[in-house]
Amino acid sequence: MLFIAATPVETFMAVANATAALVGKAPPYVSYRVSGTLHILKGDAAIDRRVVVRTLDGDAVISDEKGRTELKPPFPAPPNFDALSEFKLAGFVSATYKKPGQAMTRDIDLRVVNIKPLTYRTDSPAHADVVVRSLRDYTVEAVDDESGTEKHLRLTPRPAYYPHHTYWMHDVWYDPVTMIASRVLWKGNDDFTLDARYATVEGQWMLRSIDVGKIFRPIGLFRVQYAFHGDYAEYRFSTESPDPRLVPSPAPSASPAI
Repeated sequence: MLFIAATPVETFMAVANATAALVGKAPPYVSYRVSGTLHILKGDAAIDRRVVVRTLDGDAVISDEKGRTELKPPFPAPPNFDALSEFKLAGFVSATYKKPGQAMTRDIDLRVVNIKPLTYRTDSPAHADVVVRSLRDYTVEAVDDESGTEKHLRLTPRPAYYPHHTYWMHDVWYDPVTMIASRVLWKGNDDFTLDARYATVEGQWMLRSIDVGKIFRPIGLFRVQYAFHGDYAEYRFSTESPDPRLVPSPAPSASPAI
């Protein structure tokens, strides 16, 4: 049998498999802090939230910069979010005046839901003489960034992908030794971007930062663009819940589309 090894598609499959395998290895409970900035309507709002998440089902307790504490999906994404997955964005972004003459109040409640990590079968049929792999939705090419520590793949959606999707994977950076993703960039309609970067914390693969942005076109306004940047820090891992509200499992709640 002839194997065509180390093609960009096979590399992507290996990275997706290695990264997906880490999701289920996260500690049962993860506490972290997300601090960053929401930019909308020519102004900024500081975001500073502390989150405790049960990684088994993604339920979380969130304490935010406005003094609110709520039980909801982790903000803005689970700390072990695999951005190579299929997923949906939910929540809201707002900018309002409570009273005339007062400063504008900006808020965001972003969450990543319906996460389905991508995995691929990489073994070969015994009767095959030549094995050539491809992805249904993307073509993949290697990009030479002249970096000695990371490798880079560029993904291009196939024409049949666009009518049914509004955003798509665009770039993947990975460690060539471990084959684990270190950064994943998505792009989409209305200048959508999602940029997830990762780091190893106490042996755990976790989000280091996330950037999300998009243009809205609400009725009566020409266009409204928002951009959010959040840094993940102050990680703590545990096998028992640090918050009694995460025991037992709370009932799921619906999330509006964003």
